[in-house]
Amino acid sequence: MKTQRLLVLPIRQQTTDAGNCTAAVTVVAPTTADNCGVASVTNSFNGTADASGTYPIGTNNGSLDSY
Repeated sequence: MKTQRLLVLPIRQQTTDAGNCTAAVTVVAPTTADNCGVASVTNSFNGTADASGTYPIGTNNGSLDSY
């Protein structure tokens, strides 16, 4: 019997230095669980499993897909 897949990703807040319009952000990989296994996780920021990168100042929303 297949169960619902679980993805857990902590909320991240990052500050920038004065005068900068971007920030380098390290995103911790999500915790995943599924009785049938999770083959991969991709994010909407850069299409990979690692959502770390340079983000613009302001609120940035993203999503994760698991397969």
